[in-house]
Amino acid sequence: MNKKTTQKLAAYSALAAGVMAVNGTANAQITYVDINPDETYTADHQLDIDLNADAVNDFTIWIGADAANRNAVRVQPATGNEVLGSLSGNFFYPFAMDLNQPVGPSTTVWNGTMNGGYMTMAWVYTAGGSYGNWLNATDKYLGVRFLVGTNLHYGWIRFSITCSTTGVSCTYKDYAFNTVAEQQILAGTQIVGLDDATALSAKVFTAGDVLHVQFEQLTEGEVVLTNMLGQAVRKTTISDLKMELPLEGLDAGLYLVTINAADGNYSQKIFVK
Repeated sequence: MNKKTTQKLAAYSALAAGVMAVNGTANAQITYVDINPDETYTADHQLDIDLNADAVNDFTIWIGADAANRNAVRVQPATGNEVLGSLSGNFFYPFAMDLNQPVGPSTTVWNGTMNGGYMTMAWVYTAGGSYGNWLNATDKYLGVRFLVGTNLHYGWIRFSITCSTTGVSCTYKDYAFNTVAEQQILAGTQIVGLDDATALSAKVFTAGDVLHVQFEQLTEGEVVLTNMLGQAVRKTTISDLKMELPLEGLDAGLYLVTINAADGNYSQKIFVK
């Protein structure tokens, strides 16, 4: 029986250990999600990936096995979305990218429709013969671009894949994308861990529809609540040791609380139900 895993808004609190929007070149904002712990799937499995937490699947990873025929891992982009790879005859093979390789408007070749929309990452016939750039790839990056409305955003997804005549597995590790349309991102980089940004001592928590922010000592600065697209949805100037921001009306999902103050910076993810 085919098993299915779908990443939806409700799953993000368990799956995402870190989300960070950071300043980069060209005023870029990078959203990063760590799948913690890593998730390993074997055949038969369908993994649906919703990069920007808008309840729309952007890419589906198919892990399949047929003991009498083949073992395989394929990626299926949603309509309008594409992956970075190479053409070989009538087939398209997504790249297994290395750290720091660029993913953006200037990189080629992109495709999302060949082979009926199923792009072969790794394919091994039981009787012999193998295809794809992801055969036994460890910590490699899938270059992706996906639509948010009518705008294309560039990102990467990290996997480790084993595929042979005896079996197949796919480990899903993390991903990131540039929230600025048509701006490049580097595979595996432009990530800042949450612990790196906690020089300021503060306490952040939610209660009902309210975000509470508490400081040990009064400082100057602002508190910003950012969604998964890097958009500021709440912002206020620090005015007291204990502050509240209303969360009512926000869509469910992960958000990032960023405090930029004279005494330092602080970042923490929260989940709005």
